[in-house]
Amino acid sequence: MKLGEAIKEAIILKGMRFVDVAGKVGIATNTLGNRLNGDRNISLDKADEILHAIGYKMMIVPEDVEEKPGWYNLDSRKYANEKKTQEEGENNNE
Repeated sequence: MKLGEAIKEAIILKGMRFVDVAGKVGIATNTLGNRLNGDRNISLDKADEILHAIGYKMMIVPEDVEEKPGWYNLDSRKYANEKKTQEEGENNNE
């Protein structure tokens, strides 16, 4: 999962509207959408600001820390391996 995807999911889970989040952060709604969709880069500072506006925070933890429900894991290696495994399974089904 990419950072923007995780933030979008958190906004939706909180039941917030993107226009309201953008207003809290002081950016245009389309700018927020572009950042969360990956059309524009998002800095860690801006991601932290957006997360704070919706009641979340960003943390860096050791790899051996057990994930808890409601946490988002942005480990690109984990998702790359899951995607590769899924693609291999699809290819075997053909």
